[in-house]
Amino acid sequence: MLRSGPFTDERVIGLLNQRFIPIYFDLSSKSPASDIDAKRFVTQLKPELGGSRVPTPPVLFVTADGELLGEVSNYASESEVLGALRDVLRKNSKYAKPSDGEDERSRLARAHTHHYLGEDEEAMALLSGPRSAKESLFVAQIARRAGDLDIAEKVLEGLDSKKFADDIALEHGLLAFARGDVKTMRLRLAAYSEEGARAPEARYFLGIALFHLGEHAQARATWKKLIEQYGEHPFSYRADWAYTQTTDEGLAAERSSFTTQGRKSLLGRHGYMGRNNPDLTRRSD
Repeated sequence: MLRSGPFTDERVIGLLNQRFIPIYFDLSSKSPASDIDAKRFVTQLKPELGGSRVPTPPVLFVTADGELLGEVSNYASESEVLGALRDVLRKNSKYAKPSDGEDERSRLARAHTHHYLGEDEEAMALLSGPRSAKESLFVAQIARRAGDLDIAEKVLEGLDSKKFADDIALEHGLLAFARGDVKTMRLRLAAYSEEGARAPEARYFLGIALFHLGEHAQARATWKKLIEQYGEHPFSYRADWAYTQTTDEGLAAERSSFTTQGRKSLLGRHGYMGRNNPDLTRRSD
């Protein structure tokens, strides 16, 4: 579930990689991802996870010494996981300190870290004054995520429309989605090239636009092509999530959260898929 939701958010991934050491393992001894030592470590903190049949475990934030700093549901949304990460760092400031050499990075890289931490004022202060095109793109992203859509649009209008055509198309598409204008969203995202660095993200949201325009079969075909082309990219997982909860006629009447029932995962995933994909419940204007 984390792969199809929170792990598609660059803030979650950025903060995990910069302030935490992510470790994944399976509690089941039959899984290729099982780890006896890791399981022993975790069940000392959470004995209820040591049985033969246990509920889906949460994501745990633990020190190397075994101190439990916090946790969040495995089925949490992007904002919930990001909030949990920030909360752990806020309550345990010694783990929030920058690593050696971090302050010597470019101001854009430092602004990214401030944004991941929820320190948008500091990020914007770093990028005040004359900015490069990449810095302006990031300013537009900060404004969009904060809900300042008009500011984000104004920043994008000042960029070279040819050199940064893909980035501008995607950002305008996401702005249109935030406004509920899925017709404009579709037009903007359809202009994104196959070679662009964020092509999987653009194709996923193009499918979302098509879905809300009533072109359900085309939306599903778009997600299927994305998965076939990009494999286990984070937005492939998000597309798989959308695909399993829809049909060529629209939202599945009975959206089973288990891929072993009804519609199958294109990525071959099994078991509980978690909450409903929020992108499918957005309404067009």
